[in-house]
Amino acid sequence: MNLNDLDHAPIDFVDPSTQLGPIVDTQGFAAWRIAPSTVLIQVDVDLDKLSAPELRELLDSYAAEWSRVILDLSNSLFVGAVCLELFAELNSRSRAHDFQWSVIGSHPLRRLLRAARAEEEFPVTNSVEGAMRALDEAEQSLEAS
Repeated sequence: MNLNDLDHAPIDFVDPSTQLGPIVDTQGFAAWRIAPSTVLIQVDVDLDKLSAPELRELLDSYAAEWSRVILDLSNSLFVGAVCLELFAELNSRSRAHDFQWSVIGSHPLRRLLRAARAEEEFPVTNSVEGAMRALDEAEQSLEAS
């Protein structure tokens, strides 16, 4: 399976023969191993003060275990300001550790970033393929410095 297939197929339909599959599936969140060092966390709830602590807990556990994390917020109909704090924490963690992250943005996320004038601060992409490319570029940037 190549990543272009993931861009056009729901994550639920990842072929089990590829050994890419769910790590955790809870109400509102699912984590998928999509490459040897990469986990994709699919967020299917609104990202607000109620859901952010659970997402933060997932991110803390996966950031300790995986060197690359992709957040998929494409199904989130609401993304609150708590997201900015969470993203700032991820940026700090990525600078301090051997950890990279990217996010697949929804329209509400992009609207929030535009309102906060933070569009360039975080690695927001449109697809799994774009997120993987952003992670690769971030790693190359670290290796070059």
